[in-house]
Amino acid sequence: MLNYNLMGSTSSILTRSKDWTIRSLRANPSMQGLPFWIAALVVGVFAATYSNAFFETEKFLHHLLLNNPNILWWFSPLCFLAGWAMIEFVCKGAGGSGIPQVRSVYELGNLTEYSQSIRKIMGLRVWIVKIFSSLLACLGGGGMANEGPTIQIAAGIFFSVGKRFQKIWPQLKPEFFIVAGAGAGVAAAFNTPLGGIVYAIEEFASAQLHRFKTVLISAVIIAGMIAQALIGSYLYLGYPRLEPITLNLYPWVILLALLGGWWGALFGRVVHTTSAWRMRKVRKRWQKATLAIVMGLLIAALYKFVDVRSIGAGKNVVTELLFEGYDSATAPLVLARFLSPLLSYLSGAAGGLFAPALAAGGSLGALFASYTDPVHINILILVGMIAFMTGVTRLPFTSFVLVLEMTDRHSAIFPMMLAGLFAQASARLVDSENLYHYLAPLYKARLKKDPHI
Repeated sequence: MLNYNLMGSTSSILTRSKDWTIRSLRANPSMQGLPFWIAALVVGVFAATYSNAFFETEKFLHHLLLNNPNILWWFSPLCFLAGWAMIEFVCKGAGGSGIPQVRSVYELGNLTEYSQSIRKIMGLRVWIVKIFSSLLACLGGGGMANEGPTIQIAAGIFFSVGKRFQKIWPQLKPEFFIVAGAGAGVAAAFNTPLGGIVYAIEEFASAQLHRFKTVLISAVIIAGMIAQALIGSYLYLGYPRLEPITLNLYPWVILLALLGGWWGALFGRVVHTTSAWRMRKVRKRWQKATLAIVMGLLIAALYKFVDVRSIGAGKNVVTELLFEGYDSATAPLVLARFLSPLLSYLSGAAGGLFAPALAAGGSLGALFASYTDPVHINILILVGMIAFMTGVTRLPFTSFVLVLEMTDRHSAIFPMMLAGLFAQASARLVDSENLYHYLAPLYKARLKKDPHI
């Protein structure tokens, strides 16, 4: 009897304490940023850990290839098959890059109504499968990266934390957390806080930024600072040396921007077309498994016969071009960096396209500079990166701010801005929408029907 009374008394105390905490938080409007700060802290730790895991995985693969250059012929198909199998048998909502899933959730409108379905595209199981599937693809030499998955998982973390605070502050809508999470994910993955804010605004929230701009900025700052504290203060691409910019450079900048925007939009169009083909025609599991194996073999063929720099996300390719000069820029490299992420994405394994897009654009810029203006090769590499990424994402401001922050080269700010604008114009000649806008409705339809996501 005594134990029963003690338990009842303890429960009553805890209930009163919980009620007092809720009342105190409601009475203090300045604390509405608390759920965003908590989520940002978690995202910062996660992003740093995930980035390091990707780095170590790529490092391990290169070590394997040094000892056995032919290992990819069987190792890549095996890794791609395992990466696809995790998506197919454990959690289909974890497939792809992650950005279309985030956009599909944001476009639903009343997210509370679809709360259970959203868990299947942003819940804990999605996070785990996404991480391991993308690492398996990376281990197999896949040309995809961790930034897209980071954005999806970060948005999921923010959404999950936000749900737990809804009873306290009902006015904090779930979509606020989705947008803040996406921005924090970009900031933590690339160490680009301004890029995270601009991405959130340009991709999602331009119409309603004023309603939650403070918590967005604070979330990006916290996630970025935590990731930086764990990884160290760094520039994603280091400090490339740039020659003084002269007026005769600008025609080449504009021409490369037009070419890079078209090349990036073509990449997005091919990814969308092949993904749609895969969904329509490759429906049986044995067909999907066969496709994953074939994509792995093609990755091995790219490595063996086209360019050994075709594997991986491509950060090492860009840094090599920036710091070793245009001698390493070749047409086969440009082709390989275009095909590698495409083949990897088509395999069905998880992985993002942001870093591979930068590598593809940087390769194009270096090759272009070798024929036109070798003196300004580094500026043209940066212009190519911005142009190609703009062509894929149709986010010119995000692309230019990301590359600007990655290199800290403010002296080239005007060529960078021009690159985004002209690339956007030429990309529209290929397609009116970006890749993610095409893929998002597919996930949105699944969320509303909620079969298996």
